[in-house]
Amino acid sequence: MNKNPDINMPGINGWEFLEEYKKLNRFQKRNIIVVMLTASLNTDGEHMANAIDEITEFRHKPLTEEMLGEIMDRYFPGS
Repeated sequence: MNKNPDINMPGINGWEFLEEYKKLNRFQKRNIIVVMLTASLNTDGEHMANAIDEITEFRHKPLTEEMLGEIMDRYFPGS
């Protein structure tokens, strides 16, 4: 898999996280949404993310307060 180097986290990258996340059962994932963030202008990562069911949404950095509010309103209305 051609991994976008922008999707990095300490210890593992975002793609490795998703491989582990996929192993969880449906009950464990029932109230979780995965929003992948990137600073990259390369569209490869977005195309890959759109093909993965576990990724709820793909956004471009920076994560702003407004963007976080939109995500919360969309997936957790009234919270």
